[in-house]
Amino acid sequence: MATTGLRRFAATMMAATALLHLYVAFIAEPHEYIDEYPWLGVLFTIGSAAGFGVAWRLWTRASPAAWTIGTLIAAGMFVGYVISRSVGLFGFYEDYFPWTGTLSLGLEAAFLIAWEIAGRRAPEEVLPGFARRMLAGAASDMTVVIQPEAQPEAEPRDASPGMRR
Repeated sequence: MATTGLRRFAATMMAATALLHLYVAFIAEPHEYIDEYPWLGVLFTIGSAAGFGVAWRLWTRASPAAWTIGTLIAAGMFVGYVISRSVGLFGFYEDYFPWTGTLSLGLEAAFLIAWEIAGRRAPEEVLPGFARRMLAGAASDMTVVIQPEAQPEAEPRDASPGMRR
């Protein structure tokens, strides 16, 4: 397994982000994530449960499915945080950046970077079969054969202008 260290690093990042989301939803700000916006509390709980599952799976074995689900979780949480701090997310808008949010962005970015590096080193351990086939097909479709343009045949030249027959 070429990516065991990266898998375990990514598993640690995913477990940490899952734990952080549970902390925010149930300990740091339960009034906001359970009382005012219960749908956010549900999303944090589902995302955390899925994140712990992904972390366990990545820690124990190479799993393209775990990498894919983990990437969706990390990217979704990252984008959700940015949207909630910029234009708002279904009525939820915050204009401050708590330390938990900044830490979460860092953990999620670290997971995504590990996914990218692992995918380059060992795509068979990271990418699902259909994605590998799709990328292989795209690569073969992008093969370009460059043929030189046909040059028009040169017309015979007359002798130099000073030499007339």
